Amino acid sequence: MPDALDQLPDDVAAAAFRRLVRHLQHRHDAQNIDLMGLSGFCRNCLADWTLQTEGAASRIHTTLRKAMLAAALRDARARSLTLLAAYEAAVTWCEPAPKARFVCTDADDQKFIDLAVAHRAALVSKDKAVLRLQKRLATLGVPVTVVLVSALLLQAGEKARG
Repeated sequence: MPDALDQLPDDVAAAAFRRLVRHLQHRHDAQNIDLMGLSGFCRNCLADWTLQTEGAASRIHTTLRKAMLAAALRDARARSLTLLAAYEAAVTWCEPAPKARFVCTDADDQKFIDLAVAHRAALVSKDKAVLRLQKRLATLGVPVTVVLVSALLLQAGEKARG
C-alpha cells in the first residue's frame, strides 16, 4: 500500500513545509527543547532533514537554520533584557560597607555579610559558609534565610512581564 504522503504533489508538500516553518517562527513560546520533548523533533531537525533530502545544498541548510532560529533568538534576547530591567529596577546600589564584626570563612561572601550588617538587611543565601553565621548575624539584627535563587528570578521575570 503506497504511503499517502508520497502521493502528495511536490508543490503541496513544499507549501505545507513552508507553512510549518513560518508557524514555528511565530511561536516564540515553543522552545526547541519543548518541541523535542513533545513531538520528537525541533527546528534543527527540520533543517537537518532538509539537508538530507535528495539534492539539498549546504546553503539551503544554512538559510533554513538561520530563518528558523532567528525568531527564537530574538525572543530569548527580549526575555533577557526584560529580566535585566526587572533586576535593575529592584536593586539599590550602595557604597561598599565597613567590615562586619563576624567574618565568613568564604572571603567571596564577606561583602554580602558586610552590606547586610551595615544596612540591617535580610541576607538570602544557600551558601553553607553564610548559613553557619546565621545565629551570630541574628544578634546584629540580620536575619539569614534560604530561598532558591531560581524562584526569585522567575518571580522577577513574571512581575516584569505582568
